[in-house]
Amino acid sequence: MTTNSYLEYFLTLLGWVINNGLWNVLLSTGLFVLPLAFKVVGIWLRVREEGEDEGNKGMLSLPRIENALYAGFLVMIACCVPLINVSLSTMQYDTTRAKSCGVWTPKAPDESGYAGVVTSLNDQTAAAPVWWVLIHKLSKGVTQAAVATIPCRPDMRQIRFEVQHTRIDNKALAQELQDFTNDCYSVALYLWKQQDQGQTKDKTTLRDIEWIGSSTFLSRYYPSLQSKLPRAAFPWSDSRDSGRPNTGRGRLSHLQRMVEQCGYRSESPRGRTRLTRICGCVSRPP
Repeated sequence: MTTNSYLEYFLTLLGWVINNGLWNVLLSTGLFVLPLAFKVVGIWLRVREEGEDEGNKGMLSLPRIENALYAGFLVMIACCVPLINVSLSTMQYDTTRAKSCGVWTPKAPDESGYAGVVTSLNDQTAAAPVWWVLIHKLSKGVTQAAVATIPCRPDMRQIRFEVQHTRIDNKALAQELQDFTNDCYSVALYLWKQQDQGQTKDKTTLRDIEWIGSSTFLSRYYPSLQSKLPRAAFPWSDSRDSGRPNTGRGRLSHLQRMVEQCGYRSESPRGRTRLTRICGCVSRPP
């Protein structure tokens, strides 16, 4: 049996385990015979209501009861009696579509966050009726064929999740980014909210201020903010830092490299000016 999600992988087996338990209860109590008994009684009552011109009522009811019992037993064997084994080893977690799009290949269920739940059913086995196994395969085939017609697009939810959980391995870069956030971005965001007072409804602007390279902050706030620590990538400037001591200390800013990778180059005076606009707040000597 094929599944397409972690929950389906777990709940499919769990559902058939519960189904087998209920079927065993019906067998042990004999309740599975009740539908057949009701069917036989219904046929007998209908035959009794027919007129004398229909012939011998006993002979008339016999083939009808036989047909009902044959049909009932056939339905019971096909739809109720568990015949095909189902376990985690026989179930398949399908990743074909994810691999074909080449965007994201999900982990196996036992390697995901549901590993503990899946492990709890490792020793469980169940059986499914033939009819429902065929229906499962048919429905999965139709679903997969329909999904295959959908053009491949990036999984935005997965991309957002990965971005939110991405961590910077370079400790120096992470520290400078944290300094920039504390000295510039958080201050700029506070000033913007204080001045705006919730009046801005434009979604573009609201989305723009969610990241440190906001064009709003670049043009209005960052040029006037200063870092609390010296940055070698932004040497002391008489026009900008007049009145502050020129210690000459500092080191190459990893933040500069990060901004350059985002498109703010510093090879030319014009590019350096653009870079200074986003990183200008980290140029103040102590």
